[in-house]
Amino acid sequence: GRPDDAFQVMRDLGLGVSNNDLFGFQNNGAPTRLAGRILLQVEEQGQAFYVNPLTRQLHYLGRPTDAFNLMRTLGLIQFFNL
Repeated sequence: GRPDDAFQVMRDLGLGVSNNDLFGFQNNGAPTRLAGRILLQVEEQGQAFYVNPLTRQLHYLGRPTDAFNLMRTLGLIQFFNL
């Protein structure tokens, strides 16, 4: 797709999380059940983060182009590690 498609996916499939949970995930990694999910920081400005399925670390999805490139890159990594 296109970068704008990445933002549509974030809006459609994102999971809202509290600041407290998000800060904990940034420090300790997200729980396994959130691997591969998009998290939306609902108590702020709706910033989006992708949970790397391999490391469970959060990646900030700022601009549509950044989100698209990150999802494409990590999606390929996940595919080839199956």
